[in-house]
Amino acid sequence: DAGLQVQLPPFFSDSFDITLTPVSRHGDDIAIGSNALTVPVTVNPAANGVTDVTLSIHADEAGTSTDFIEGQSLWLTPEATLVDPNESLIYQITVGGAGVDLTQIKTLQGQTATSTDLTNNIKVFEFDAEDISGPMELITETYFDGQLEIQVGAASIDPVSGNQSAYQTATVETIT
Repeated sequence: DAGLQVQLPPFFSDSFDITLTPVSRHGDDIAIGSNALTVPVTVNPAANGVTDVTLSIHADEAGTSTDFIEGQSLWLTPEATLVDPNESLIYQITVGGAGVDLTQIKTLQGQTATSTDLTNNIKVFEFDAEDISGPMELITETYFDGQLEIQVGAASIDPVSGNQSAYQTATVETIT
């Protein structure tokens, strides 16, 4: 039995050809055949995902206070590490929780929610990491004083195929 194994470098995503040429050896005599076979190899790029997903929440933009006061913004800082540094990082942040009036959650980083999940009673905000340049301001209704559950998820997008990895999530943070 003969076999062939090709070891590609990490994150390799280019297609290529393998040319197989028959070689016969009898003692010291070697004959190279003229009927080579070329096999195209298609490498399907994959989004390799993220690790170390975290979310820090503070009561001030400087990130020094966790004394949350009614009527003041919350400041969120999502973080994650790309497995493949050539990919793009995206975040999905959910805000809400049981019994929360979702109309009280106004904007995150100046944007309204991308969608609302009424089954889980959360608003969903999505961002490209390149659009985040520091703590993100979460604005609620002026007199909101309830409990919020906030969670960040992160995923990667392969630049060649546009494929997206599954979201990896951090622990739900509860703010009262």
